[in-house]
Amino acid sequence: MLKAAGEQLERSDLLIFNTGYWKYRNEDFVKYANGFPALSVEAAHFIRTSLPVCKAVAIDTISIENVNDAPENHFAVHNALLTKPDFSERSLLIYEDINPEPSSARNLGLHLQHRFAFAVWARHS
Repeated sequence: MLKAAGEQLERSDLLIFNTGYWKYRNEDFVKYANGFPALSVEAAHFIRTSLPVCKAVAIDTISIENVNDAPENHFAVHNALLTKPDFSERSLLIYEDINPEPSSARNLGLHLQHRFAFAVWARHS
């Protein structure tokens, strides 16, 4: 799904995954904190290895990875984005638990996918 964004994604400094779950933070925290959408390990590897301009990822959920799987897989998504020994590419910043609503209202290169929406802020040269 990330590859479908094409050139706009490749020019982005920051990827913001707007899943819509930020809406549950104040309305239904139990729902917000459980069963939320998360980044796959494969997506994290793709971002780190195939998007050299990207410096950070942000998501509107409590964690960028599935918290039930994380202890078993040794926090593979976080490690794919952060750890240095496994990758020659730079580490990325991770922002979790964001509210993208104020930014989404402005015209900043918003790009929506079918079921998994994310905003892509492209660097303009």
